[in-house]
Amino acid sequence: MFRMRIARRFSGNSGGRSLTAALFEFLQADTPNQVRDCLARHPELLGESAGALLSGFIANAREDGRLDIAVKLEERRAALALARARSVDADPARLFAEGDDQVRQIPIQARSLIAEIRRLGDDADADQRADLLRQAIASLDLRSHAKLGVALYGMLGAILAARSERAGSDDYEEAIASFEAARGHMTRKSDPDSWLITTYNLGKVFARRAAGIHAGNIETAIGYFTDALGPGDGQLPPDVQAAAQVELADAYLDRVSYNRRDNIEHAIACCNAALTIVVAAGPALERAKAHRILGRAHLERSAGTRAENVELAIRYLKDTGAFTRDASLDEWSDIQCQLGVAFRERIHGEPADNFDQAASYFNAVRYRGARELQPLAYAAASNGLGVAYVGRAGGDQSENVECAINCFEEARRICDDRGLTTERAAVLHNLGHAYIQRHAGNPSDNVELAISYLEEALTVRTEKAFPLEWAATQHELGNAY
Repeated sequence: MFRMRIARRFSGNSGGRSLTAALFEFLQADTPNQVRDCLARHPELLGESAGALLSGFIANAREDGRLDIAVKLEERRAALALARARSVDADPARLFAEGDDQVRQIPIQARSLIAEIRRLGDDADADQRADLLRQAIASLDLRSHAKLGVALYGMLGAILAARSERAGSDDYEEAIASFEAARGHMTRKSDPDSWLITTYNLGKVFARRAAGIHAGNIETAIGYFTDALGPGDGQLPPDVQAAAQVELADAYLDRVSYNRRDNIEHAIACCNAALTIVVAAGPALERAKAHRILGRAHLERSAGTRAENVELAIRYLKDTGAFTRDASLDEWSDIQCQLGVAFRERIHGEPADNFDQAASYFNAVRYRGARELQPLAYAAASNGLGVAYVGRAGGDQSENVECAINCFEEARRICDDRGLTTERAAVLHNLGHAYIQRHAGNPSDNVELAISYLEEALTVRTEKAFPLEWAATQHELGNAY
C-alpha cells in the first residue's frame, strides 16, 4: 500500500519517475561508501525536489501507521541534509541544480578551494580546512550564491565549534558568527533542513560560550533550541531531536533567570521527551545522556519529596553505563561526582554507609594522575569531598573540618592554576563555610579568614550574574559576622 501511494504520486511524470528511482536507490544504500557513490551518480538528489519528495514519503508512512518506515526515512533525510549542507560530497558546480543558483556559475577560485577542502577530507587539520573555507566564502558574491554561502558558513561554524570542544576551549565567537551568517541567508521556509540544523548548532555554541554574560548566553541557547524543536516547516531528524531536547534540558538546569523550580521541571520534561524518541532499542549513549541530566535535575528538584528525588537521581545516574572511564572520561567523571553528591545528600540508608559511598565516588575521580589529566574534574571531586567531610555525621568533627579544608585548598590551587574563576568562587564559598565551622586554630583568625574568602567569592558571584549563588554566599557572610 505504501509503495503504491508513492508510485501514484509521479505516475505520468518521467522526471518524477527518474527522481523517484534515484531516491529508491539512495534509500537502499547500506554503507557510507554506497551512499557517497549514489550521490555521485545522482547529484539531483541534493536538490530541493528530492527533499520534498522524501518528506512526502515520510508523511505517507506516518499516515499508513508505518512508524518504523517513517523513522528510517527520517534518518535518510538527515543524511541528505548533511550532504547538502557540507557541499563537499558532490561537484559544487552541480550542487544547486535548482532555484536561483541554477544559471549562475560558481567562481573558479571558489570551485578550486572547495575541491581542495573535499580532497583533504574530514580528518584534515581543522585550521587548514577553516582557512580554506574562509577564502572560499570571501571569493563569493553571496547575493548570487546564497545557498552555497549557507553551506560554506555552516561547515565553517561546525569545524570551529568542534575544534573548540576538542581543545576544551570556551572560545566559540567565530563559530557563532559563521552560524549566524548562514542563518541570515535563509529562512525556515526556504531551506528547513539547513535552518533547523544551524539553529540547533547555535543553541549548542551559546550554551558553551564563555564570553559575554552567562545568563544571557543561556537564554539565547534556550531560544535557539526552542526554535529548532518548535512547529513549522520541516523537523529535525529523530536522533537530533533527542539530542536537542537533552541540550535544552541542560540549558534549563544552567539557567539563572526565572523560577528555579520551573526550570528544573522543564529540564525533566525535556529529558522525558528525549527518552520517548530514543526508545529502549535506541542508542545506549543517547539514553545515558538523558539519564545523566535527569540525575542532576532530581538532585536539585524541590517538587516532590527530597528523599524520593535523591533515590531517583541515584537510579538515573547509575543507569549511564555507556559513559565509561576509557571511552568517555569527562562524562564518566561528572557522573561519579554527581553520584558522590547524591550519596552525600541521601536520606535513606545509614549515614556512615552513605558517606563511604560518596567518598568512594569522589575518590574514583581523584585517581592517580587525574590532577594532570583532568584538572577540572579533579577540582570538582575535591570540592565535593570537602563538602561531604563538613557534613559528615560520624567521626571526629574537628578532624572532619580539617580534611574538608585540605580538600578545598587542593581544589582552589587547581582553579588558580587554570584560571577557573566561577569554580574558584564556589570553592572560596565552601572554604568560608569551613572556617566558620573550624574548631582548630584561633577562633578570631578563623572568622577573619572566612570573611575574606566569602568576600572574594562575591567578586565573581554577583547578584546579576549568579543571583542564587550570590544569595547563598551573602547568607554565609551574615553567619560569619
